[in-house]
Amino acid sequence: MKFKGSNFIWGGNQEFWISGTNRDEDLLRIESNYSGVEDPLKLTLPTLCITYADMNFNNAIGGSQENYPSSKKYGPLHFDPPVEIIGRKEVEKLTWVRGAHRVVIGSVRTEIYWYMWESLIIPRLRMDNKKSAKVLLTIPDTPITVDEELIIKIRQYADGRRIGGLRIEKRHPNWKPKEVPKEYDLWIRVINGETMNPMTEVELKFFRWNPNLATFYGSGGLEFVEKRYTGSYGSIQDSNRPSDELEAVTINLPGWRAIPRCFRSLPGQHVRFQMFAWQLKNRDFIPYTWKINDSIGQIALLTGFTPEYILKSNGLLDATNLKSGMSINLPCYAATYNMEYGDSIEWLAEAFSYPSIEELAKYNGLVDPSNFKGLSEILLPGWHFLYARQGDSIEKIDSIFNLPSGSSRIVGRIHHPDSRLPYESETIAIPTDQFAKNYINK
Repeated sequence: MKFKGSNFIWGGNQEFWISGTNRDEDLLRIESNYSGVEDPLKLTLPTLCITYADMNFNNAIGGSQENYPSSKKYGPLHFDPPVEIIGRKEVEKLTWVRGAHRVVIGSVRTEIYWYMWESLIIPRLRMDNKKSAKVLLTIPDTPITVDEELIIKIRQYADGRRIGGLRIEKRHPNWKPKEVPKEYDLWIRVINGETMNPMTEVELKFFRWNPNLATFYGSGGLEFVEKRYTGSYGSIQDSNRPSDELEAVTINLPGWRAIPRCFRSLPGQHVRFQMFAWQLKNRDFIPYTWKINDSIGQIALLTGFTPEYILKSNGLLDATNLKSGMSINLPCYAATYNMEYGDSIEWLAEAFSYPSIEELAKYNGLVDPSNFKGLSEILLPGWHFLYARQGDSIEKIDSIFNLPSGSSRIVGRIHHPDSRLPYESETIAIPTDQFAKNYINK
């Protein structure tokens, strides 16, 4: 350890162990972020942990090189005195090693030399999976600047899959880590779940956690902050968003169902995900008693249908014709569900209070529940889909339709800070009176 001008000079040794995996190919890869060092790195392994493809050697051992530690026997017979291979082409030709300019195979150990600006790749390692080998990495004196630490990455792969490794770091005494901005980048794409095509001009609503927000159950909740629309590729992209905060995003698209996303990003993270939207095709009606504080606009948000359609469905010309206590037919969507990643039929049957998956299968005209996998849409008889509005709670939805508390459901598997509070524009399900009596509140 010494100084030269403002640079900190450091060199040293790092021991580690490697072993084989019984895969077709074990590979070791070593990379450094420094490039201006004239002296090479050196890797010392037992003889013979690497492949040696010399014809005379292969003829002498019968054409099949044994793995370490059995390969120890080759040392005194074939590598005393040591065999020195010079030049990148010759090294790769005889050992398969890439990036090295010199390899010395001795009776006890093999030494591989390469420069820091090269990536050392040792394919076809000859290692027994039951016996590890000690390996030594020698790092030459390296001038380390105050603003960039020395990083050497060692990775082992088996058939192309990374299985382990280590990271060597050395820093200048005055080094300070770069401040990571408390921001992240976001990319979201909306996909039509049936056609798998991107959906353009879809409104996304964004919410952020506010500990002081008053909710139905007290303080603390996700507050609406902005809305965005997907572009020509069905996506939105936004940079430099504040990180470390709980956020949620919903799709506001009446007549469609999409599971929201809730996430907490890390500083510097690139958050990317897709949201699948499923069109609700089966319109239906449920009985509803108009209440004194109801407004046609709020009821329209609840159903996903326009005020004009609600009035026309009930033969009414104007919202002033709606009186407290009046019974009307409220348009809605018959409940259908499209399975997504992580869903199961068992979960679906339990989430919607069916007594068994066999019962749910029967409702879908199936004799065997295993045939569910062939369905693009699963019918949920006894349920209807609506949309949560700002400030709605499950108990509030239940009271609107005169259902016992706990009857309604949030549709889909997604984290909620409070399971009783759906996200705005999220799809919710309400049961029919008969279904609630028979299966939920019996």
